[in-house]
Amino acid sequence: MLVQTITLSILLVGTQLSANFLNLQLNKYQIGGFWFRG
Repeated sequence: MLVQTITLSILLVGTQLSANFLNLQLNKYQIGGFWFRG
């Protein structure tokens, strides 16, 4: 039971981190697009 909980926690944190990373990348591209347009 404990191992399962730890595994789930790691998975959740991992997905959250990768989602944050993707958002940052998208924001960078959006800002870059604004710069190029601006």
